[in-house]
Amino acid sequence: MEKKATSIERILDEAMELEKKSEYFYRSAAKEYEGSDGQMVFLQLAEEEAVHQKLITRLEASSPEDFRVQVLKIDFSPIRMFGESPEFANKPDLEHVLRFALRMEEVAVEYYRELGKVAIGSLIGVLKQLEEMECSHVKRITRLLDDAVLNKVDDMAELHAH
Repeated sequence: MEKKATSIERILDEAMELEKKSEYFYRSAAKEYEGSDGQMVFLQLAEEEAVHQKLITRLEASSPEDFRVQVLKIDFSPIRMFGESPEFANKPDLEHVLRFALRMEEVAVEYYRELGKVAIGSLIGVLKQLEEMECSHVKRITRLLDDAVLNKVDDMAELHAH
């Protein structure tokens, strides 16, 4: 059975861990793909993950009364599935890295959406902002992934033409 969280502190700790892992992942990807189309996007995403950490710090300073604790049941298993970011030692294909990033961001969107359902007061706005920021990450990564796939197709077509 999957563990559910009922502690506000635990939920926010998990959210902070997710954001820190995401920032580290994007900074590592930017270094690894230096000079590629993705480098600037990876750096921007890393900076935005740092902003998310500041928003979570604001949430941590909130009063517990801002949550309906009795109905708080957040499933952490999707967040834990990421564990550590993919190793860059073997320089994985950019498409693989983007797919990992996309899934990571989709989990974050769902996490903040679910957390927003149990928040009340001013926290609703902060959680909605985090959710929207993660949605924008999904869109940007999807565009990058589409470009990477199209470039691969173009490269393959070029090979077959020769």
